[in-house]
Order: sequence, then C-alpha cells, then structure tokens
Amino acid sequence: MEQRTQIQLIEEIRKRITNKETELGEKETHWLVSDYYDSEQYTKEFSMIMNQPLIVAHGSEIPKVGDYISKTVMGVPIIIIRTPNKSVNAFVNACKHRGASLVLKDHGRIRKNFICPYHGWAYDMEGNLCNVPDKERSFPNLEMNCYPLSSLPVSERHGFIWVRLNQEKKSEERTVNVESFLGLQLDQEFKAYQFDQYTFYRKESWRMKFNWKCGVEQFLENYHFAFLHKDSTNWLFLHNLAICDQFQNHIRGIAPKRSVKDLFQQPVEEWDLRPNATILYTIFPLSTFFIEKSHLSLLQIFPESPETSLIEVTHIVQEDCLSKRSFWEENIRLFKAAIMEDLETCETMQVGFRTKANKHLIFGRNEVALAQYRECINKSLEEDKVKLP
Repeated sequence: MEQRTQIQLIEEIRKRITNKETELGEKETHWLVSDYYDSEQYTKEFSMIMNQPLIVAHGSEIPKVGDYISKTVMGVPIIIIRTPNKSVNAFVNACKHRGASLVLKDHGRIRKNFICPYHGWAYDMEGNLCNVPDKERSFPNLEMNCYPLSSLPVSERHGFIWVRLNQEKKSEERTVNVESFLGLQLDQEFKAYQFDQYTFYRKESWRMKFNWKCGVEQFLENYHFAFLHKDSTNWLFLHNLAICDQFQNHIRGIAPKRSVKDLFQQPVEEWDLRPNATILYTIFPLSTFFIEKSHLSLLQIFPESPETSLIEVTHIVQEDCLSKRSFWEENIRLFKAAIMEDLETCETMQVGFRTKANKHLIFGRNEVALAQYRECINKSLEEDKVKLP
C-alpha cells in the first residue's frame, strides 16, 4: 500500500476514534435465507464464479522452468507450468486420447514434455501434442496439431497466478486481464505491496458444511470481534471500528488494532498501517487477503455444493528462512484459531438456515460491506444472464 494511502486511512481512523464513529451504510438491508441453500441459486452462482478470474497459486510455487503444480479447482483438474520464457501456462489435466490425467502428483518438474501415464502420449510445455507411440500404424489419420491440451486463460500478476475456469467463454483468450479485473486503483495498491517478492510458505485445505457466501461474509465486518473472538484476538482490536472501501466488485476492509493510537504521537512520515491493523481485501468472488506486518494469508472459500465448501489457505511470507519458522508458525496458529471460530459459526448458521425459522437475514448499517458484497453477486449474476445466447 502506498504511503499516501496509509496516511489517509490512519487520519480517518483517528477521526473515527475521536468521534466514536464506524463505517455505516444508509440503512439496514434484508437478504433471503434461501439463497444459502437453494440449489437453483447455487447453480447460477457456480456458473458465475467459473467466469471470474480466480487465484490458483503463488508464482514462487513454480520458480523454475518445467516446474508445475496440479490441483482441482471448482471441479476442474488443472496444471500450471513455468515455461522456458518464464511465463506460465494453464491446461486442463486431461489427455486428448482417452481423458486420463497427465500428472498424478500435486507438484513436480518435467524436463521437456508431459507424458501421459496411460498410453504415453506426450505434450510440450505449450500444450502441443508432440508424440504418439505407434502413430503410423495405430492412428494414421491423426492430425497432431489438432489435438493440443485444452488451455485456460492465465496470467501472473502481483506474484499470484490467476486463471479463468470457464472453457466455453472466449476460448481464444490466452490471458486474464487482471489489471482490468482489479481496477486501476486497486491494481496499483497491490503493486505497492510487492507480493511478487514474497515466498510461498505453505498451504492447507479442508471441507466444512456451509454455503460459500456465508464463509466469505464472515470477514466483511468486525462487529463480532468482541463476542466471537473475546478469548482469542479481540484484545488486539478497537471494538466495532472499521473502514470499508469498494473497488469495483472488490472490498478493502481495515480493522484497526489498539496500537494504532500510538501512531498519533509520531511524525506523519513515519506512520505505518500494517503493524497496527489487519488489512483485508475481499477479491471477488471468493478470496480474502489478510495482510499482516510481514506476511499474508490468502483464504479462499470454494463452493462444492449448496451447503458445503472447500476452504483453502495459502500463507505467503517476506522471507522464508529457518530462523523465522517458529515466528511464522505461531502467527499461522493464531490466524487459524481465529478463522476457525468464524467458520465453525458458519456451520451453526447453515443449520439454522435449513430450519427456515428465519426468512431473511438482517445486515446492519455497520455491516455495509456485507450488503455491498451481495449486491456485487447479484450484479454479476445479471451480467451472466445477459451474456447467455
């Protein structure tokens, strides 16, 4: 984040502390509880998400030519590989012969080609079919240049690898326009962090029983800190004081720590927000960045059914060295303890949704980012509907 933006935000925090204010919308909003379990609504949302750029990895996970990772995202098995020109390619992990997986490990390195373990068909790093065993006799009519791997639009920006999963949408596109997706202001803000200089530390994932939206929404307000996190992290933060800014479909939230008050006695040019607040970016539709002093955690809530989600957390650090391992691990432990309080609450909420005891949820004026987020979902669903043939 640029220094001038930090100064503006800290000045706003000081004003809100002085006036005992927080971020407020114009009015409370009401949202259908059925949106959290209705199968038709889920199908529309799933389709919409497939059309959005999604973060699938950090570039430091594949630092060398031939390095690859494979994973399944939203039901699509993908391979991401570092090419000889240091760019990245993304392919569906399915051989064009009989559809078998080309790679079975979640990461590795190839010297030159992917070789299908089923029948030995080989593909280069650009996805071109380059060898078919016994081709002349068994496949005499096969035109090899007509059978490249199915590619996905992919780009590497701000240290992260972004992919669009929908293979039917503008299949001729080879890249994702991340700058346009984020918008100029947020793109520049991300650039200032220099996440491309960070290092992948580790990743973990697990499944839980709640609708994906419920998970994302947990991190769009800090009204709950004093109650849900009273024994874990609440002591760090100012109660129910937040700053929320919207960038297209994305939202930046600032949860000030109590230590921010110490900055007011220091020269403005020395102000540093990161040690004195948790900075959160909700990158539409399902990713949340938690920016801390010298590391970040990327939390993603991937839908798997109307009422189940895959949670994936990626930890990125400024410097991964042995002397700092205990420091990173303690920070990750505290982070996970807090988010599990949130996500376990989501499971109780999902049970409550299913009882149909409530027809609507109420988002308060101080939960303005929740309403903004739901409005972005509705807008994107409408845009998807318009684009249908």
